Amino acid sequence: MLEAFLDTPPVPGALEGVKRCVEAYGAANVFLVSYAGARMEKKSRQWLLHHNFYEVTGMLERNVVVCRLTRQKAPICEGLGITHFIDDHTRIHR
Repeated sequence: MLEAFLDTPPVPGALEGVKRCVEAYGAANVFLVSYAGARMEKKSRQWLLHHNFYEVTGMLERNVVVCRLTRQKAPICEGLGITHFIDDHTRIHR
């Protein structure tokens, strides 16, 4: 990530989309499951706080789950009982 990563704005409509999921399913049932190394995880969590992600979306901070291997996403989702999944990489869906 860039040095000025906190200046990177959210993708247009993304926060509103998460907010709508929270409104539809309840905050306890919406999760962000992310693959990241320790350094990227730290920056991602900083970015979420900097952009007031939790206040804007209503999502619970404790529902951000980070794994170190992409293949861990499916078992994490299964364990959490996740029934709907969005990812920006089609290979993850396979």
